[in-house]
This record gives sequence, C-alpha cells and structure tokens, in this order.
Amino acid sequence: FVIPAEQGDLVAKNLLDRSGELYSTERKTKKLDDVERQQRRQINATPILDGLRSAGTDALLRYDKASTMHKAITYMFNRWKGLTAYTSRGDLPIDPPRGLAAARQAQQPGRTRSAPHRHRQEKLELHRQRRRHRMGRHQFHPL
Repeated sequence: FVIPAEQGDLVAKNLLDRSGELYSTERKTKKLDDVERQQRRQINATPILDGLRSAGTDALLRYDKASTMHKAITYMFNRWKGLTAYTSRGDLPIDPPRGLAAARQAQQPGRTRSAPHRHRQEKLELHRQRRRHRMGRHQFHPL
C-alpha cells in the first residue's frame, strides 16, 4: 500500500493509516505481561482490524482485478489469519512471519530448523543408494 499511498491514492493511504494504528497500539502494550497484552489487543486492535477488513472489502470493489491495489488487498485477505493471529495470544509479536514462526515453535518445542533439512538430506541419500543399486544390477559389462 506504500507506493500507491505515496502516489496519492486515498484508499491506499487509509489502509496504510489503519495498519499504522495497529503498530501504535502495540507499542503501548510493550511493557505489559502476556495476559494483559492479549486483553489490550482484544480491546484495542480487534476494532482496528475489523475496520481494516471492512475498508479492504470496500476497496476491492473500486479496483480492477489486474491492478496493483487489488492484488495487494487480495494478498492481505489471503494472509488474514496470520496477520490477526497475534490478537489471540499475548506472547506473539505483531509481525506475522515472526508471530507464526513463534506459534509453530511453541507447538513443536523439540523441533529445530535443521530437522527438515536433515530429513531431506537423508531422503536424498537413500534415493542415491537405491539408484546405484538398480544401476549396478542392470549394467552390462564388456566382454
């Protein structure tokens, strides 16, 4: 929304201002414990998010599907669950990528980042061993 807002698009500026309000309210909850932060988010952020969703829905009707703004709003709605996840828990940060990663890590405390990579490496090595075995069985040796 930043570029269209800088170019004078009032709808983009409105949506950008609403998202700025979310960060402003979040700064006020920085020193609170998780329970109080979650309560404040429910009181303060949820109405802002509802307004953002409503404004986004109205804005979709104004733009052509091929426009940048339509794509940006659709992108926002496709990620709405991740964007709003922080309001349900006080321990999650407002930024979605870190917020979702923190939520996943809390659900799977024993799992590390290297575990999926290690799994892929093991799977690839097994595939290579099977391939070598098959190739060795079917190769013709010169006389």
